[in-house]
Amino acid sequence: MKELQPNYLNDQLNAAASDITKAGKEILLDTDQTDQIIKETTDSLQQYVDTITKAADDKEAIAVNKNTDLTQQEADEAADATEKSSIWEFAALILGMVLTSVAGLLGSKFVADQNEERM
Repeated sequence: MKELQPNYLNDQLNAAASDITKAGKEILLDTDQTDQIIKETTDSLQQYVDTITKAADDKEAIAVNKNTDLTQQEADEAADATEKSSIWEFAALILGMVLTSVAGLLGSKFVADQNEERM
């Protein structure tokens, strides 16, 4: 399943980071559209999560069942627990990227404003 391959996951993280950076720049340039930009970025990030989650859910239950002595129900429960953990890890990474990007953009705007005041 391509959605669970390391290169695919890395590409998704890079795409998410790019979306967040783009959104941060757009917010700085058009503060009136902040809510819309954040909504569009959030929707985009949710699509990444949904794609990976669906692939992980399907693949994990099958793999756990085949490679252990667990019953199908136990395998499904183990896959669900792992999936939830993976979702929270991915969400934490995305949130970290969002906060870092926004803080960097706000910091650069602050410095630019301070420099303008001095001139």
